[in-house]
Amino acid sequence: MLDSVPFSNAYFAEGGELLRIYPASDEQYRLYRHISTFPSEFIEQILLQEDQYFYSHFGVNPVALFRAFNSTYILKERRVGASTITMQLARLYYGLDSSTPAGKIHQILRAFYLELFYSKQDILEAYLNLAPCGGNIEGFPAASLLYFDRDLSELTTGESLLLCVIPQNPVKRNPAKSSSYESIIEARSILYRRWLEKYPGREDSLYHPELMPAILGRPEARGMHFTQMLQNSGKYFGRMSSSLDYSIQEQLEERLLQYVQRQRDLGVSNAAALVLDSRSMELKAMVGSANYFDISIQGMVNGAASRRSPGSTLKPFIYALALDQGLIHSQSILFDRPISFSTYAPDNYKRDFKGPVPAWSALVNSRNIPAVELASRLKGDENLYQLLNKAPAGNLKEESYYGLSIVLGSAEFSMLELAGLYATLLNGGALKDITAGEEIVVQDFREQSLFSSGAASIVVSMLKRNPPPGEGFKDFREVQDERSMAVAYKTGTSIGFKDAWSIALYGHYVIAVWVGNFDGQGNPSFLGREMAAPLLFEIAGILDSTFEDDPYEFPDISGVREVEVCSVSGMIPTEYCGATTPALFLPGISPIAPCSIHRPVVVDADTGYRLNRERENSRRVVREVWPTDMLKLFDEAGIPRPVPPPYESEAEVVGGARRGSSPRIISPLAGASYILRPGDKSYGSIPLAAAADGDVRELFWFVDGAFYGRSDPKKTLYWEPGPGVYHLIALDDKGLSVDRIVSVTMEPRTSFSSP
Repeated sequence: MLDSVPFSNAYFAEGGELLRIYPASDEQYRLYRHISTFPSEFIEQILLQEDQYFYSHFGVNPVALFRAFNSTYILKERRVGASTITMQLARLYYGLDSSTPAGKIHQILRAFYLELFYSKQDILEAYLNLAPCGGNIEGFPAASLLYFDRDLSELTTGESLLLCVIPQNPVKRNPAKSSSYESIIEARSILYRRWLEKYPGREDSLYHPELMPAILGRPEARGMHFTQMLQNSGKYFGRMSSSLDYSIQEQLEERLLQYVQRQRDLGVSNAAALVLDSRSMELKAMVGSANYFDISIQGMVNGAASRRSPGSTLKPFIYALALDQGLIHSQSILFDRPISFSTYAPDNYKRDFKGPVPAWSALVNSRNIPAVELASRLKGDENLYQLLNKAPAGNLKEESYYGLSIVLGSAEFSMLELAGLYATLLNGGALKDITAGEEIVVQDFREQSLFSSGAASIVVSMLKRNPPPGEGFKDFREVQDERSMAVAYKTGTSIGFKDAWSIALYGHYVIAVWVGNFDGQGNPSFLGREMAAPLLFEIAGILDSTFEDDPYEFPDISGVREVEVCSVSGMIPTEYCGATTPALFLPGISPIAPCSIHRPVVVDADTGYRLNRERENSRRVVREVWPTDMLKLFDEAGIPRPVPPPYESEAEVVGGARRGSSPRIISPLAGASYILRPGDKSYGSIPLAAAADGDVRELFWFVDGAFYGRSDPKKTLYWEPGPGVYHLIALDDKGLSVDRIVSVTMEPRTSFSSP
């Protein structure tokens, strides 16, 4: 019967608290409820008020109708109502005007029709869902929520009686108007007396005949962005019990607003945050802006669903892929140094370079160069872009559009997408949909495994070492043995300082925070660690009371082994290494090369000069032999390293054995095709640079077997080739070499001419 009537959607928190009820398509608040779920006592009250003989008449009560006709039209004393529930439903359902005799007859005929084709239960159900309850509120289920913020089954006798008297005169007895209170109180008192006469012994100790309920009035809406997101889907949910935790949601909204107000002097006007339970993948709280109702900050925009540059928040997934591909373990040494990739030259935020850093430290300190260089070494079909594209996350363009810049946030993602990706770190690498409860998906992924559970566990362990905001970053050697923090988190800052991010794993929760302005205005204060991370830790404090288990316990790292490695090189220690440190390994996958930095060298016991072989009056000493590019960085940073002593003569160098590491070509890049511009000083040549052992004094370069030139290992030689494919060789003065194939094409000169 009610199939053609539009109904509202009402969204509830998981504990039953009302979040928000939306008007139906005709702008009426009307919430459907099946007749079997109405409280039996409420039905008794409404029948007593409106139609005591509902179950015994056939749509019209002849006695009441005659009495009303006689009083209204014959005696002309006063208007007396005689409409049965069926007649009232006919007027409401068909939109009839029953104020005239003709309209009343039409109403009666329609009532007969309803009684003929529908059961009493159907008619009563329709009336209870359509009865006018003041303003644009129809039906008692909606009225109970909007006036009392409680379900019908939770109302006191006095409250339910109040609802029963509204339909008789919904304009005069509208509870939303204080001028209606006297009329409502009088009508309710009359009905209460009749109620006790018919049902003696059902007194309500909370009932006061002269007082309106203290909580009367529409409740404050919660989860506005969350419910609006569901409402915008266009689906009919009716009464939806969502996954939101009302307590967490309430505190999150208040904390977010307070934080923005405290930071307003720094130019902060907005923020967004969410809390996701990685076990069920249900949203427990979501706030899309600091104030939904503030037009000046575009508060109705849902910042949790809007896509923005993620800054460095994608870096953990590069490390997870690199772990699975055997490129690193947790203590592998990565090189933070100036480098360019074809036409892309990444830089660090403060334009500083740390030299060699362990993988975990490079991730925690968000070093750009190690992350980009690591990304460049990933397999083409298993790189960061492919991971994101498989998810799918972000409205990605072709891979060539981003190149390696995707590592630092050149693509855009929503907070929901980032939270779903971070949840994989707690779910053993498995990607799952984010839901809102009742199997309602709010972030659709292609459910799959993005990386191994071991890689996920190691990345979480690395992120746990990120100190809370306010604690300055210590040198990695000072903190590597300290107790890890409970909150595993990563920050991010977008290019132009438009977005400050912080995303954390805390127990089984994923917490995501964004701070910025919806107008995209940049601000130097919008730094992930300094602006977003403090708010994230405040939210983590909200969650403390929800833990049944110890939040310090992260997922089991089964399949991961702890192995001692050289604390300087991060490689398997040899007899020449001194201090060691534990590293997390993936057995059979992680690199296991022995340390090549600590090496024995023979020196003259008297002069200290290096010898090419052991002799009388010689001795062995252990020295660090760093590549020349790293020594250059150490020199620039003013950090002395114990390099091998020099040879006394050229004869000692030439006569020495070929020991040590072969040179490593830094430029040209492996697998890169170079496009040169004839006559252009900046793009008409290719730099030749290679890193060699620290005791190498000279490099020799050969092109297609012909000698091209020589260079100091710490300096760059420039090469101006023509188009073609070349075989390049770098040879050090110990006879160790490395080669590379280089492809060169030329751009036409006309492409650079002025218009």
